[in-house]
Amino acid sequence: MILKAGPLSDLQDARYCAAEGIPYLSFSLERGSFRKVAPGFITDVATWISGPVIVADYGVEDSAELILEECTQLKINDICLSGTQVVPELTTWKKVQLSELKSREELIQLAKMWHRIELVYQDFSDTEAFLPWLLNKNNLPDNVCIEAHPLLFPMINSEDKNQLPDFTFGNHFMESGILNYELCDIWLNIIT
Repeated sequence: MILKAGPLSDLQDARYCAAEGIPYLSFSLERGSFRKVAPGFITDVATWISGPVIVADYGVEDSAELILEECTQLKINDICLSGTQVVPELTTWKKVQLSELKSREELIQLAKMWHRIELVYQDFSDTEAFLPWLLNKNNLPDNVCIEAHPLLFPMINSEDKNQLPDFTFGNHFMESGILNYELCDIWLNIIT
């Protein structure tokens, strides 16, 4: 199972996630984001932890040239984009609003274009009807993961964890930008 946590902004959170075996940790480098961290912070985190892959999150306003330059300097190979930029030199996760998807076929086409698709949602109620379908890995392309939400807890069949999709967690597990470790522990116990 692929797990990605973030965007993180705290060393303690990064160390917690690394200790829990979460293979991908993301940090925002998005211009104008309140979660943006200093590039030096990512360098510091990389010296404190070993194992997880560092993923840099970028927004719509960030140019492909800037992304490539910054990631080259920081020795980051994985990025997560919410815009339409294309940076073929880097492994790219693409954020897609679940409410904007028109069909499963559209999701399959997007999955062919990007290394990994991260399905996110603005308002959980808009997508609640889709969740039982999405929570079955067999319904999704292999490179699609779903943003975790505490409201998913009762919907997950803990008997058959092999059928669960890959997940990302961050915003819905944070209080003032810091991970809520109790919620994270519950989540990790349910899915692993």
